[in-house]
Amino acid sequence: MKPLYKRTGHDDIGTVTTDLFTMLMMLFAVMMVVVASMLRTPIGQQLIELLNQVTQLTTERDDAQSESSQWKSEASDLKQQVAEVESQRKEAREDAEEWEQRTIAQATKTQQLNTELAQSKSNAAASAQENQMLKKEVEHTKSARDNALREAANLQTKPVDVVLVLDGTSSMDPILQELATSVKSVAEIGSRLSPKFRLGIVIYRGKENIAIFPLTEIKQTVGGVPSEGMRSLTKFTDEKTKRLTLYENSKNEVAVTPLGKSEMFSEMKGLFAYADIEGGVRSGVSMLSQSNTQETRKVLILMGDIGPWESDGNPADISSTDQQSAARTVSLIKKFDRSNRFSKALMLFTGKNMLDIKHRAQTMDFFRSLAVSAGSGGSYSDDASAIAAAVIEAVVGK
Repeated sequence: MKPLYKRTGHDDIGTVTTDLFTMLMMLFAVMMVVVASMLRTPIGQQLIELLNQVTQLTTERDDAQSESSQWKSEASDLKQQVAEVESQRKEAREDAEEWEQRTIAQATKTQQLNTELAQSKSNAAASAQENQMLKKEVEHTKSARDNALREAANLQTKPVDVVLVLDGTSSMDPILQELATSVKSVAEIGSRLSPKFRLGIVIYRGKENIAIFPLTEIKQTVGGVPSEGMRSLTKFTDEKTKRLTLYENSKNEVAVTPLGKSEMFSEMKGLFAYADIEGGVRSGVSMLSQSNTQETRKVLILMGDIGPWESDGNPADISSTDQQSAARTVSLIKKFDRSNRFSKALMLFTGKNMLDIKHRAQTMDFFRSLAVSAGSGGSYSDDASAIAAAVIEAVVGK
């Protein structure tokens, strides 16, 4: 075979390139001739048809892949939408549960409020009924008082001496402040009922600190002008004649830290001191013994919240000294009862509802024993309002 080119000592690159291109073109022309010959044959036609089918299938595959990608994208979107819907459903379910809890709580609260409202209505009804009963009781009391006053006006009443023996220590201060007003009403009642009504007051504290308003005749107020005795009583109860040093804090009758200043107070002021009940009763009995008239009704009213348990200066316990003082006080009341034909003794214990009262039970027993010592004229009470009733009974009683 004749070579396509001739090798020399030095190859010419441009000549080689041209020969290769010529050879490729000749091969392509031969292939085209072969393909053209084949296409004219049945096999060629089948190949062309097969090639067209392959092309169509390829196109359909590409379309299917495109649709599949679109479906996947839509499926992903739907999945995301489903997740969002589930999240919304979860939130809605939580909101529903929260609202249900709130509704239950609100219903419970409403039921509680309805119960409280019903209870309030019931209490209001009970209070209205109680107020109505109290109103009837007040009207009944006023009627009874008016009847008593009318009956007393028709009685041949006797002269009456009343002595109030009052605990003047600090725990009694609120009661003393009330008595400063009510004692004048008691005196006015006595002056209307008795042809001669005298009133005396003993305020006992320590052994050297007793205030005394001597037995003074109180006459009935005429034309709105008080009598001389009523003016003296008012001066004793209301006028500030006692100068006291003020303290920063005082508790349990022990004063601490003076403030360096003082104020004026009336005698009806509870002071920080130990209660000398024996001394108070002795002064009261002595005051009532001033009248030798056998027809005079003599009334001793003792009011306090503690017995003779501070006579030794130690309120913590009841010593033998305290017990001896109690015995002497009982003897004083017995002597008072024996020495007077028309005598009455009212023992008023005021510490029943107080919180910080020492020896409460012993004191109540002591006051009761004093009432017993006074015989048939003795009585015991823990109601401070019993003073007026005791005075009326002393005036109009047999």
